[in-house]
Amino acid sequence: MKMKKIVGGLLLGASLIGLASCDFNFENFQKMVLGESSEAEESSSASSTDSVASSSSTVYTLSTEDGSTVTSTTEPSTAVGSSSTASSAKSSSSAATSSSSTKKKSSSSSVASSSTASSSAASSSSAASSTTSSSTASSSVEDEISITSLVDDYTDNYSYLELISDSTYGDAFKEMYIDFYETALEALTSTEDYSTSDVSGTEMILLDKYALADYGSNIEMNQAVSAMMTFIYDNPIFYFLRSGYVSGTSTSGGVTTYYIYLTATAEYKTAEARQAVNECILSTIEDFDKNYDSTDSDYDKANYINDYMTDKISYAFEEDGETAQDDYWAHNIEGFFNSSYNQGVCECYARSYLLLSRYVGIESLFVYGYANGNTSYGHAWNYTKIDDTWYGVDVTWNDTSYDNYMLIGSNKLNKDHTAYDSTYGIQYQVELPTLSTRSYGSLF
Repeated sequence: MKMKKIVGGLLLGASLIGLASCDFNFENFQKMVLGESSEAEESSSASSTDSVASSSSTVYTLSTEDGSTVTSTTEPSTAVGSSSTASSAKSSSSAATSSSSTKKKSSSSSVASSSTASSSAASSSSAASSTTSSSTASSSVEDEISITSLVDDYTDNYSYLELISDSTYGDAFKEMYIDFYETALEALTSTEDYSTSDVSGTEMILLDKYALADYGSNIEMNQAVSAMMTFIYDNPIFYFLRSGYVSGTSTSGGVTTYYIYLTATAEYKTAEARQAVNECILSTIEDFDKNYDSTDSDYDKANYINDYMTDKISYAFEEDGETAQDDYWAHNIEGFFNSSYNQGVCECYARSYLLLSRYVGIESLFVYGYANGNTSYGHAWNYTKIDDTWYGVDVTWNDTSYDNYMLIGSNKLNKDHTAYDSTYGIQYQVELPTLSTRSYGSLF
């Protein structure tokens, strides 16, 4: 494993929402975000999101994570379409949860077959199910894979199960998660080019919108954001998704309807661009498989992933060599899987590790928070389950320092890593599992 001396102290990666790098002042951003998405503001006609005067025509308002707002009398168009009705969510829920919990490369599993997502919500759900439930009989590394075979079966993932166990919002969270999944799966394999929208100066793709009322009368924006952020961070294969959200309203005759939008990065608007990244991912998986042994223990598999990644990737800086890279590719898995880059910030490291862990059948989580007590700067790492016990993994720090953060216990990890809690909103994170106090194989 290559080792690089840490530059300028702690190397922190992306901000939690992927909009800024480690020099980002999170406290100022937090004030703007929570001000925009607070429950009090949602119910106030004077808020930046809802400040639309009643009129005979319909007025549409979009607000980004930083509180910027744009108002129009033209309804914003979505790229994938409107699949987010409560009825479609409920029907697709049954199909999604009936799929098997197949893992792609564990010694006891098989390789999922490819599937093509259709434009309808029902067909998309069927495609999602067949991605994980249809399989071949062999699990050898020679088996051909497709991009959809890397889509994980979310129904047995820790984050999803923890999200839907919420005593108050669990059913709504489940329906939202499935709707987000269907939209993202369709976009992953779509051969269509998508149009972009300028939302308060930020060019992005509005993939789909979801009316909060479709998920229950008690759902407000903070809960919708919680479900969306959990979904985005739990599914790194959907690399094109922006790590943030857009809230929206439509107001007509004094009646306001609230929406949340699933958005994608503008650079992935063409099918050609997405296909190019898909091919990079498959090429890297093929390379990864060359020395991967599916009969290894989970401990050996996790270490193989760590060593493979740290041999391949470097921390991404701006041209000054000190500031963390802010480009989109450095914050999603493309930074690692695209050989033109092979660079990334902590968000890229953690997302890529999560994808590879699930690929080999190891249960892992994306964790975000801050490091060394500095709440102004975000950091991301992973939890990994080995022999029914959870440990901490920080591939970024394994790659950029001389210390070892591989399968460590809370006695060490909690000294300099602090995860965000399950307070609803932009920082929301499901209740995390309890880590082993000791590192793997350690007596202390």
